Amino acid sequence: MEQQAEAAADARIDEEDIRLTSGFADIFTAILLVVGGILLASLAGFAGGMAIVGAAFLLGGPLVARRRFAAAGNVLAIGSALGTGVTLGGVLGLAVLIPVALVCYGFWTVHRVPLALALVWAAGAGLITGSDVLLSIDRPQAVAAGRALVAGLLLFGAGMWYDSHDRLRQTRLTDVAFWLHLGAAPLLVHGFFSLSGAGSFGDSEHVRPIFVLTTFAVLAAISLLIDRRPLLASSFVYLVAATYSLIRAASASANIGERELAAAMAPAVIGVLLLLLAAAWTPLRGLMLRALPQDLARHLPPPAQRTAPAPEQSAGIPAQEAEPVRLVLGFNDFFVALGAASLFVGSIFVGVELVLVLSGGVFANRFGPGYTPGDVVAGVDTAIRLFWIPIALPALAMWLVAEYFVRIRRMAWPAIVSAFAFSQTSLALGIYAAGAWWYAQRREEIADAVTAHSGFLPQPSAPQALVLVIAACLIAALASLAFWWRHRVPVSFALALAALLPLAFAPELSRLLSGDQQAFAGLAGQGRLIVCGLAVFAIAMAWDRSDPARTTPRSDTAFWVHLLAGLLVIPAAFLLLPGSPAGQAMVLLGFAALTALAVAIDRRAPLVIALPFLAKALSGLVGDPAGPILTLVVLAALLALVLRWDRARGWLLANLGVATA
Repeated sequence: MEQQAEAAADARIDEEDIRLTSGFADIFTAILLVVGGILLASLAGFAGGMAIVGAAFLLGGPLVARRRFAAAGNVLAIGSALGTGVTLGGVLGLAVLIPVALVCYGFWTVHRVPLALALVWAAGAGLITGSDVLLSIDRPQAVAAGRALVAGLLLFGAGMWYDSHDRLRQTRLTDVAFWLHLGAAPLLVHGFFSLSGAGSFGDSEHVRPIFVLTTFAVLAAISLLIDRRPLLASSFVYLVAATYSLIRAASASANIGERELAAAMAPAVIGVLLLLLAAAWTPLRGLMLRALPQDLARHLPPPAQRTAPAPEQSAGIPAQEAEPVRLVLGFNDFFVALGAASLFVGSIFVGVELVLVLSGGVFANRFGPGYTPGDVVAGVDTAIRLFWIPIALPALAMWLVAEYFVRIRRMAWPAIVSAFAFSQTSLALGIYAAGAWWYAQRREEIADAVTAHSGFLPQPSAPQALVLVIAACLIAALASLAFWWRHRVPVSFALALAALLPLAFAPELSRLLSGDQQAFAGLAGQGRLIVCGLAVFAIAMAWDRSDPARTTPRSDTAFWVHLLAGLLVIPAAFLLLPGSPAGQAMVLLGFAALTALAVAIDRRAPLVIALPFLAKALSGLVGDPAGPILTLVVLAALLALVLRWDRARGWLLANLGVATA
């Protein structure tokens, strides 16, 4: 059994897991804490800082020890540090870092939140590097960069010390080390590059490509050995700038179109590099560790022999109560998502530059000085013929990313990033396909109008425009559904539903496309959005009923659909209410009803969406400062509800006559 447990731990080592959230209940609580802390500080000033520290220690017990809320625990740790700084910063100056460190250490001692201990080290590093005596460099920028470098080295050393005491990364020490590495990385990277003259934040005009690429290779080797990725993520901007400069210099002898095409490849190249590095991380680590002396290798984390999915949630909280949703499983999620985003943006640039190159300069030549009507028609023909390229390339890139990192590795955040990116290309594909179809139908008329200098271009008829709207929406929705079906990414289903929403306004959109500038005059759009939102809510409830225990991806799908329903219904309903005191009172009643609904269905997304509207209604009803004070009272009531959510839900369902398992 012990060997099996060790093997299971080894399986996740190379993913650099970190508990950032235990579910949407945790995220909802963290949002309440952030908003409440901001209001408390703005209202109470000096006393507000003390109140924030006291609340952080008081709430840490029920939220961290009992509920095991990771995001809320991190917010409380940060709140204890900031509250101390707000209270004593004006009196002590830089020395305020001493009480900040003491308070954070107290928070760590009481509640064992890893970020709190990392903040102790951060305060110590800030205190050490905050003196001008440390570095005798005349240039202020160099002084700041030197301080950053020294602080980064201190935090990095502390992170390595904690890592060495938890090689299998099974205890809270590995979380402490993660936060220290995350804080050290930007200080080390930006401080080093600034002192070396490599350019400020990757300035491509002054960057030295070979130096930056060599430095990145060294950072990659260090990151692989210690199995930490923040150093690579922090050097990303420099890497892109260096690659751009290097490619552009290598193609200096080419014509301007080819040179721009080559330079546009930089983000795509870096995206591919990061993704390949993420995919080959474990075997590369194995090769490097085998090449090290055994005495050194035994102090580093062993390479994982396999990759197992991370646990859906932490133990100790009922699944329904935690409202589980897969968002971020570890820093490797962020690293892969960074590579995917870079590849997505870079593939769009490459696609656009390919269009310019393949068109033979048609856009520069045919729309430049002295162009003729025939040039205009030829230019539009070229655009219609080639503009599928900057749509297809990023779509294909995201599909391929999902094939490995989502279908095989089952990574959460890259799944969400790739799904959103693919949905954007799906929408662009729908618009492009509909526009190309209409242009093919009316090309001769358009050519005649341009040639005759009539100044009037034909527009689609109302039936044609209706077909265009329907086709664009259906193509976008079907593409997102295909992504969802293939990769089982829950958010893709919600994005497919969102792509169909313009159909609710299809008559008005078709009249707008056919030239009616008053198509939306007097439209009761809020009512239609509410109807659409209620339909989406019904679909979300169907998904919820298919997985009452919330142990499958169907629960995640329901979460995203509920979020979409809330975004449609709540703002639209608020805009329908009058701005009078009666309308503001109706907002309060509506929020109370929404709270009861959220408890009954055990979904908190509607409450997050409704909070800003509630705060506005309270301020409008009683004015300032009573409005923010009442908002604080409501937030406190919601926090109390969080702590008694299961009991409140049981009581509500029992009074509604609903049987519970």
